Amino acid sequence: MTAARPTLTVDRVHYPKASGRYRMSKHAEQQMYARSLSGTEVRRGLRFGRVVFARGAAHFVLGRNEVDRYEAVRPGDNGLQLVVSALSDGTIVTLYRNREDLPRA
Repeated sequence: MTAARPTLTVDRVHYPKASGRYRMSKHAEQQMYARSLSGTEVRRGLRFGRVVFARGAAHFVLGRNEVDRYEAVRPGDNGLQLVVSALSDGTIVTLYRNREDLPRA
């Protein structure tokens, strides 16, 4: 019997369409541990990240603007990106750090 994947419930004040329940895929969970990311960092990314729709997925991005704007976001979160298959599905496909600037949508 396999353990259930972690489920995160997120309530967003800005862009409330992205509020809801998110669950980690096996790949995302492996990447989280491989990249030394904590569940708290993932939760901050889902709650405060800028939502960009690209390549058929929703990307939650924590960049310099979010670090400056939100007190709860730490400077070390700069560059954190979470890829969610679709907002209605809520599966976190992968996550990584990318400190290069992305084009704003």
